[in-house]
Amino acid sequence: MQTNLKSNNRNHALEILVPFLGVFAPYKISVIPVTAIMLFIIVFFRNKGTLFISKQTMPYLIFVLYRVFRDVVHMFFSVSDPIDVQVKRLSEYIVLNALIIIMCNYDFDERILFKWWKIAGTVFGAGMVYHVVQLLIFHQSIQPISLIPGYIIYNEAVEDFTRPTSFFSEPAAYVVSMLPLLFLSLKRRNLKWAVIATFLIMMSTSTIGVVLSALLWVLFILFEKKSMKTTVISLTFVFVFVVLFMYLPLFSDTLEKLQEVSVGASTWGSRVKGPFEMISVMKWYELPFGTNILDTREFVFRNLSSFKSGSVPVLYVNYGYTVFLNTIAMLIYRYGITGLCLFLFTFKNKMLNKHYEARMYAIMMIVAAFAQGSVASPDIGFIIVLLYANKKRRQNSSVR
Repeated sequence: MQTNLKSNNRNHALEILVPFLGVFAPYKISVIPVTAIMLFIIVFFRNKGTLFISKQTMPYLIFVLYRVFRDVVHMFFSVSDPIDVQVKRLSEYIVLNALIIIMCNYDFDERILFKWWKIAGTVFGAGMVYHVVQLLIFHQSIQPISLIPGYIIYNEAVEDFTRPTSFFSEPAAYVVSMLPLLFLSLKRRNLKWAVIATFLIMMSTSTIGVVLSALLWVLFILFEKKSMKTTVISLTFVFVFVVLFMYLPLFSDTLEKLQEVSVGASTWGSRVKGPFEMISVMKWYELPFGTNILDTREFVFRNLSSFKSGSVPVLYVNYGYTVFLNTIAMLIYRYGITGLCLFLFTFKNKMLNKHYEARMYAIMMIVAAFAQGSVASPDIGFIIVLLYANKKRRQNSSVR
């Protein structure tokens, strides 16, 4: 196993394809995920397909191996899904993570990555504007825009057909692919693109998108080294955004949802309160390594007497819905305190390394884990965290 970093500037498959991984996540060619094909292309062409693992990604590898072991155990004790479905899902998880871990050990050119994320953000943003025009001007119902003609993107909630999603299955998925553009823009002090990215994220009506965007701006203003001029301009932009957000009709739905969250309703109930109510009724012997009752509806029915009257999980189950689990709650529920600790340990060395360049993005990811369910999955967010764990510092790189 090699522990040294390798760099190859002869091709830029990584920088070109990574920004588009999120938008192709729902697509499959037969049974093969398109993202797996894209990752394989990156690994195959980078360093002539050389495979190696750096010590920087070892904590994440250990976390993945534990999840795989626990999921194998789930196959023997859980009857929530047929065994063939569980094997297929686990196989996809192993392949995607193996390719991601290998890819994230390669060095990359941030300037080119930023260039292609601006291209991707422009495409995703155009789809968002198209949906907003359909909804606000023509008052039409919408569906996610398919990149492959005739391919129907599964949408988890009927209500999302009245919310703009661009090329994604839901607003949250769109936000996940746009936040790296905001992060890169702020990191490279490109405030023009930071403003564009923030505006496009706010158009999604995603409460989580607004909160995480605001968090990135706050972390940038308070903790990143920058000139006084950049600080003043950033504060001015934030003030303007707050005013526009409060008074433009375009953002009225998002503002209303944010107000509901502030009093413990809407997203707060479904994405934060509900998941932790599930954890609170777990048996003491389930907490170390998780429960084997993977079906949340079955878990609620089995522990109905342990839930308080009017709890979110009970309400969801009574209305026929599946209980949503955010990342923190999901890890404890399926993998126990052990799984949660291994997940958080993947951030430890990165956060303590003074040369780690994605600290504010990693902090944002940890905060997102309390509301989003995909933070510990092999999605675009964790790829950014891992990429920067191995990024070589370029003394002569361009700021823009």
